[in-house]
Amino acid sequence: MLNIHADQIVGYVVDTGCSYFSSITFPDIVQVGMRVAKFSNSGVRYELAIFCNTDERTDAASPFVHLYVDRSDSRTAKSDDSS
Repeated sequence: MLNIHADQIVGYVVDTGCSYFSSITFPDIVQVGMRVAKFSNSGVRYELAIFCNTDERTDAASPFVHLYVDRSDSRTAKSDDSS
């Protein structure tokens, strides 16, 4: 696990967004599905799908990308998967 306060390698959020396909309002019940779409030595891309109530169609979708960098120079670094 990364320690954002002490580790030499830190994860930066380098891309995120959201595409909306329909409205969600209170008191709707929201469910979120999440998957790891891509995993590499230097980063990970998550994708989220947001569903309203019991509807099977996606109401919103959001990518989220972490890039692992060296704290001293902000250059791409390999993630340490041994911890």
